Amino acid sequence: MSLTTRLSAFFLLALAVVLASFSAVLLVLASLYLDRQVETQAASSLDILTSAAEVGDDGSVEWEPNDRMMTLGRDAGPDGVRWTVTDDSDHVLDRSREQGILSTDWHQTRRHLGPDSRGLTLNVRVPLRQTRDARRLLILAVSTLSLTVWLLCAVLSRRFCRRALAPVLRMASEARGMTADDQGGRLTEPDQGDELGELGRSFNDLLTRRHEAFARQSRFTRDASHQLRTPLAAMLGQVEVALRRDRPVEEYQRVLRLVGHRTEHMKRIVELMLFLARADVDASRPDLEILELNNWFHDAMLRHASHPRVLDFKISQTATELMIRGSSLMLDELLDNLLDNAAKYSEPGTSIELRLGIDSAGRPFLRVSDFGVGITAQEIPFLFEPFHRGQESRRLGVPGVGLGLSVARRITESLGATIEVETQWRTGTCFSVIFPNVQMCELPTEAEVSVPT
Repeated sequence: MSLTTRLSAFFLLALAVVLASFSAVLLVLASLYLDRQVETQAASSLDILTSAAEVGDDGSVEWEPNDRMMTLGRDAGPDGVRWTVTDDSDHVLDRSREQGILSTDWHQTRRHLGPDSRGLTLNVRVPLRQTRDARRLLILAVSTLSLTVWLLCAVLSRRFCRRALAPVLRMASEARGMTADDQGGRLTEPDQGDELGELGRSFNDLLTRRHEAFARQSRFTRDASHQLRTPLAAMLGQVEVALRRDRPVEEYQRVLRLVGHRTEHMKRIVELMLFLARADVDASRPDLEILELNNWFHDAMLRHASHPRVLDFKISQTATELMIRGSSLMLDELLDNLLDNAAKYSEPGTSIELRLGIDSAGRPFLRVSDFGVGITAQEIPFLFEPFHRGQESRRLGVPGVGLGLSVARRITESLGATIEVETQWRTGTCFSVIFPNVQMCELPTEAEVSVPT
């Protein structure tokens, strides 16, 4: 059953219940009104007859219609009021004139006047044919009107539902016609400003995100194959050359060292690719523990004491204990990537600043700044894309595969942190990692940390 049919059926069922309830209430009220009118007419007739009776001093009642003009029942037609006056012996003293065809349905009312032995009994019959005909006419009118309204609404509601749901059918047809290769396909958004328009916009946003993810996946696969193919080709070439003829031991050792170097390079690429290719649910839920950033930062600086640019390091940290939920191994990888990026894009002898502190919102941050070539504004949106390398890095021949910053962003996301970049062309770049705060307390430590040696 289509949605149009279900909506129409629900609307028509609700309308039928409303019309039936309204008609039933209207008919009940009309019937009560007509019955009250008959009772009122009967009571008025009894009052007229009562006024024609004469009550004596001894309480006896005499019928004296000649003393008063009796218009009740005179020349009564088929639907006129009928009345009789009887004594205690049920002897008819007077009655209305019986003319025309009498009605078969009557509303009878009687009233006794005077004492039981010397009284009169007044009998009045009001015909019910007019009341019955009025009731039937009302039932017919209400039923016809309700049925007409229901049928009209049935036709209009189905047309309205079809017209209202036409954008959904159009979007469904367009969605069925899309293929995986249709990267630019979008649904026609209903220009109605309602929920259907919001549905179209939301679905198009989903398609945009899907196409962007597909494009990143394709670019990642293409760049990964290129990065792996190059060292493999170099390794195979060196091995083939070495095996063409017998060579000295030193030559074989040189080839093995070259193969080992290439293997290490490929191992690094594969490890980074596996990290980036890990499912989001796995990457966002690593085994984390409560970690004190100052202690980790001090140990990390000791570990980098043999760094080739260690003399260029300018290190500072806050005098506050910073507790976060993290992993020391992931933080080490994060710091290694940021330091490697700063060292590659700044000249030896220029400062590399490393700072651990607290921002204005009370959140711990780790900041790595260099004073190198910087990043152009056009490259910033693609900075954290896998295998992305800027034109300046290619021109300068800076080594790398373009995975370091991608890994850094994935690590920050896994830790619930954010990474921000501030850069100026030909001036330098600053990467800031902002952590969610767990706990902070003052410690009697020095704000400035000397470079480990």
